[in-house]
Amino acid sequence: MQGIEFEDNRDFSGISTKVSVQSMKPSLMMKLLAKIGIADKTTANYILLAIAIVGFGLTIFLYADLLSSKTEEIIISDYEAMM
Repeated sequence: MQGIEFEDNRDFSGISTKVSVQSMKPSLMMKLLAKIGIADKTTANYILLAIAIVGFGLTIFLYADLLSSKTEEIIISDYEAMM
């Protein structure tokens, strides 16, 4: 690794040294939970996660019920067609 040279030019005039701090806006659900009285973000996140899990479970339950009723109709119609 011979012949490698580094420039020692320390002219940083073109680089901006300003640091901008970006803050995140809380979501609507986080604002709602803060109004209810839950100020801790960790607890609010757990509550929102629980709401999402319950909604997902309810959706699966409803679709499973819908699919099972269609399956029963198909089985009954096939059985009647055979007789």
